[in-house]
Amino acid sequence: MAINSIIKFINNANSTLILLLLICLFHLNFEVTGNEENYLAWAKAYYDPNWMPGSFVFEHWVGHKYPFELFFGFLLSYLNFETVAFIGRLLAFFLLALGLSRFFKALNFTNLESLVVLVLFLFAGQSFFGREWIFASVEPKVFAYGFLFFALADIVNRNLKKSTLFIIAATYLHVLVAAWFFIYLFATLVWGKTPFRELAKVSGLYIIGTLPLALYLIPNVLGGPSEINGVHLNWIYVYFRLTHHLAPFVDGKLNWEPGGILASLFFFISALIIHFKIKPQGPLKIFNDFNVTIPSFLFAFIIVGYFDRSGDILKYYPFRGAAFFLWFVIVEVVLLTKQYLPDFSQSKRVSRSTLGVLVVFILFGFSENLKHHYIGYYFLNEMENQQWNEAVSFIKKNTNPRSVFFLDEEVDERRFNSFSRKADRDIFVVRKFIPVDKSKWYEWYQRLQIKIDSDSEMVELKKRYGLDYYLTTKPGDRVGKVVFENSAYLISKFPD
Repeated sequence: MAINSIIKFINNANSTLILLLLICLFHLNFEVTGNEENYLAWAKAYYDPNWMPGSFVFEHWVGHKYPFELFFGFLLSYLNFETVAFIGRLLAFFLLALGLSRFFKALNFTNLESLVVLVLFLFAGQSFFGREWIFASVEPKVFAYGFLFFALADIVNRNLKKSTLFIIAATYLHVLVAAWFFIYLFATLVWGKTPFRELAKVSGLYIIGTLPLALYLIPNVLGGPSEINGVHLNWIYVYFRLTHHLAPFVDGKLNWEPGGILASLFFFISALIIHFKIKPQGPLKIFNDFNVTIPSFLFAFIIVGYFDRSGDILKYYPFRGAAFFLWFVIVEVVLLTKQYLPDFSQSKRVSRSTLGVLVVFILFGFSENLKHHYIGYYFLNEMENQQWNEAVSFIKKNTNPRSVFFLDEEVDERRFNSFSRKADRDIFVVRKFIPVDKSKWYEWYQRLQIKIDSDSEMVELKKRYGLDYYLTTKPGDRVGKVVFENSAYLISKFPD
């Protein structure tokens, strides 16, 4: 049958290319996401200090992002943000596909089974809760995840030394993603009754390998005041900016959807039952152990989150593991099916049905990418784009390159985030771009509270911050000297 031939072709194809193609169908496009606007702008400012000299928003401490910012800053000196985002995603997705291919080969998964795992993970939202993700845009953590999949392949092959080296490499790309993974691995090895000598070797290797980075980061991360003018700086980070990632509770009330938490609790209990009743061995045991240890941390930190009202603990992203937990649950389910239902998993009829379902899911994912990030990005809202482009064109032609703009909070977030790289002008503050430097969090928080309602306020802000222009979507708010106006935007000059 033709379908059987297609399945045979898929399973015989290069697994890296098959996985890369799937990821690209879902997430490869030229539209720059909010995270990419942030990370790529910082990379450009780091590589080219003359781009936004003295900028509150763009001058920053590079931290562990040095490799990312050096490489992408170099690309941005020749290419625009859209092209660099596209190239960056392609490189990140290729690294992920290489790691995934190695991981699935270690598990003896066919390409069809590998696609099932990846598609289920993508459609399940990539995380149980906390909105962590692995496959989407380009930023430092995505490259770290690529190395972690290489590490996972070596964990399956019981080569812990080699896997630790990959985790060390990932740590230099993104500290929290890789450090949390190592903590989960260590706990899993303890849970699996790994000999003490082996534990000591693995942990010693990781500590020695990451010590230079730790010595560089710790003084900057732990130094400085904990609060300014009675405002706790970690509260700003956790409860003002990143509640969707870090705060399961806000003011004692559940902040996240309960469905993901309940689902993760179900799979945690299931993993415990499997552990004690089935007593799995081999790769199944590895992922069953992960599915016991990772949610143990997650639920412990959910409880901590109820009491940590200042964000002192939550700021360290303790829920990143919810993504790998979802991934490991899917992998464990497939392994259980292959081991305990071999006739079902190897049935040609099941394979044909699986292929049919996969095609539907993949076509849906690709159509969503096409609809929102190609057709929607380039062709829809043409009039709105025209009005914005008129305003940006005026700014580039008629304002000093060193001008600083205050954008009204009503400006669309996508335009707000992309303003500086499109207009080539500095911006007063961006909510999306919380500073890397903890010492700037309070100032960033204060700037976001500022509203402009009168000429007298503009005079005061001009004196205090050296602002030059005010851009708003409310043409009725005619403060300052109006220098540009169309049906959607108004630009006025701050009075001297």
